[in-house]
Amino acid sequence: MLPRGFFSLLWVFLALTSSSCFFTKIGSPSYSGKTLYTGENAGAHFANKVEKVYFDAGECKLRESSKRVLLGLIEKVKKRKGVRLTIIGHADSSGEEECNIALGKKRADAVKQFIVEHDKSLASRITTHTKGRSEPEVLVYSKDEREIEKAYTQNRRVVIIVEFANSPEKSPRLRKAS
Repeated sequence: MLPRGFFSLLWVFLALTSSSCFFTKIGSPSYSGKTLYTGENAGAHFANKVEKVYFDAGECKLRESSKRVLLGLIEKVKKRKGVRLTIIGHADSSGEEECNIALGKKRADAVKQFIVEHDKSLASRITTHTKGRSEPEVLVYSKDEREIEKAYTQNRRVVIIVEFANSPEKSPRLRKAS
């Protein structure tokens, strides 16, 4: 005979294991920003924060919506000393690889330029990288043009990783959960 509540517990377990956040690799420098920390004072620190801005096909010009996201980010980070920003440019899988790498770099540089124009103190704390098309947000398996374009739209992006100075990675009293 099964204990009372067994099936309820089983249902919760199945729901959690089917959730994508359950399978986030703990401690990885992923784009999800969902790093889990345990140990003394774990709640007193901030995990890294992630923002994303999106671009039109073949473009490195910031959209107005992206500018608003970046302005909000600037307001949050300029109040904190020691914040570092890692800006990573991405492209969709259309076009040649060399072009996508260059486009990802231009997108990352455009975001950096916008941030520095609004807060010069952040200039020395920003690094930029490009991934081109090598790390898509969404993989395209469909042959439906609308589905392909929808995926491409999400892959044309820049990811901004905000690393707080008091991030647990730098605290000897904290450890990444394993």
